[in-house]
Amino acid sequence: MRGNYYRNKSAFRLMLSTLKSFKLIFWQSLIFELVYKTLTITIFVPFISYIFHQAVQISGFAGATNYELLKFALNPYGILCFLIIIPLATVIIFIEVTVLILLSYYAHQGERVKLIPAFLQSLTYLPFIFRYGFFGWALYFLFITPLLNIGFSSTLLPYLQIPNFITGELLKTNVGMLILGGSFVVIALFYFRWLLSLHMIVIEGKQGFIESARKSARMMRKSYWKMFLTIMYGFIIYFVLFVLLLILFIILVSVISYVAQEVDLENSPLFGKVLSSITIFTVFFASYFASPLFMHSLTAFYMDKAEPIDAAVRHANWDRERHFYSRGYRTRLQIYRGRLAILCLMVITGSLLLDYSFHFTEQQRSHPFTIMAHRGYSMKGVENSLEALQGAIDAKADYAEIDVQLTKDGQLAVIHDTNLKRLTGRNVAVYDLTMDELRKLELRQDDFKGRIHTLEEFIVYAKGKIKLNIEIKLHGREQENIVDKVVAVIHKHQFIEQCVVQSLDYHVVVKVQEVEPKLKTGYVVFASTGVMSWIHADFIVLEESMVTQRAIASAKLLNKTLYVWTVNNTPDIEGYYYMGVDGVITDIPQDARDTVKYLDENKDESEFIFNSMLSSLFS
Repeated sequence: MRGNYYRNKSAFRLMLSTLKSFKLIFWQSLIFELVYKTLTITIFVPFISYIFHQAVQISGFAGATNYELLKFALNPYGILCFLIIIPLATVIIFIEVTVLILLSYYAHQGERVKLIPAFLQSLTYLPFIFRYGFFGWALYFLFITPLLNIGFSSTLLPYLQIPNFITGELLKTNVGMLILGGSFVVIALFYFRWLLSLHMIVIEGKQGFIESARKSARMMRKSYWKMFLTIMYGFIIYFVLFVLLLILFIILVSVISYVAQEVDLENSPLFGKVLSSITIFTVFFASYFASPLFMHSLTAFYMDKAEPIDAAVRHANWDRERHFYSRGYRTRLQIYRGRLAILCLMVITGSLLLDYSFHFTEQQRSHPFTIMAHRGYSMKGVENSLEALQGAIDAKADYAEIDVQLTKDGQLAVIHDTNLKRLTGRNVAVYDLTMDELRKLELRQDDFKGRIHTLEEFIVYAKGKIKLNIEIKLHGREQENIVDKVVAVIHKHQFIEQCVVQSLDYHVVVKVQEVEPKLKTGYVVFASTGVMSWIHADFIVLEESMVTQRAIASAKLLNKTLYVWTVNNTPDIEGYYYMGVDGVITDIPQDARDTVKYLDENKDESEFIFNSMLSSLFS
């Protein structure tokens, strides 16, 4: 045992030692991640999903979306569901991390423990997490770690993202930015303070979250800079491995394409998109060793900070002859044959597990990609103003998406916020003011000024120039039926063929269909169980974080038009274009129009390149 080997080393020397010992478990880690990823996607996730959907169905929320999901969570069946799912998910992640720590610990000692004994040993630690500190483990595994997405990323919960519609609204005000930034700092603080808590259980034998978290926090004290450098060096190692893999895949695809004489990739104007596709696959492929490498670096940091007497795993029931690999002689043929088999399995599994990366060309587009300017074009005027509407017209957007609320006197005001403090500086609500009072308020956003107008004024201005996506927003103080009023204004100006109506509230969508069946309606979804068959709307608008290839395929099978909101960078617009969505709601309609125009012009060549690559790689 070499307990003092890592004591008081510089971060750079620690990285070199880490890289050297990681070679011992490189292939072993790949095998473990391969098996665990396969089990997760084929057993764990479907089982958890089955429990969740059964609970939703039994509770009577079969079509739970948006605010109904909160009602489900507070329902007895929902509470019971989460009491089953949360411990189950915590255990699955705990076992994965524990095995990686055991592999890393013994590699740092110059030994290689076998996977099955390491897995069985991880099970013996399970009673430690089901103590009075269980909530801490669940919070750390299921929320803090995936939210930050730094270093270790669980196979079960690879990424947790705050929806863009929340962060986007927060970033529009100083208070919002302060809340968002402060929340991130607090979450990051807990993440790093508790970063070594699992090492306290696995290596030191601590028997509870509170005890482990406190010891981890003490060890991290005055060591954040060194921890930062250690993690950064780990990222550098990962980046180098990633680049090597990327180069390898590019060479492989180029050689295959050259031999097949199908595509001259280097001279193609869409080479960048081909490279992007290869990069996506490389990222997934590299994820097999990302978490093991991070955990190995973290274990090295722990051993540098811990006292030798503490950093010593003792397992009286471990048979050193059976549970550790011997240093026996193996021929090069045996070594490379085993490693080649692992790589083949990883490629095959990766191609099966990729949820969306290589299905771009399967979705056939039957109509042009639609661009909707979110609240008009806010780079040309205050959101939901006539100036922003004109900006959307100039940008050649297909639709301007606008928000409508009822005023105190029953008029239809085009405005997003119910409280007007953000845009007017006055702490007043739409439902407390008449339309004439609202007109007197000056809207300010960035360097622009504007006024609040009625839906009728917007329709008159837009008619013949641009279509409107009218989102009906409820504030709960409506004195009259807002749906009837919206439909009446549309009828008055014979605008049915030039607009669509959408809402976050499903009963509003249903009401619009009852009042005027000819109007195309859309349901805006920011949270869902994933079941779309019950949604009776002409189109569905999904928040970005919810968009998956399965969601797109499901919409296509149901013959539903699918839009994504709010997409504000061109690479994402390109990605959704190839994934097969029907359009985006965006704050950058001009950039979106230019991007889609370019993609449309090169559509045939793009499909040919991607199909050629896919057939070469996965035939």
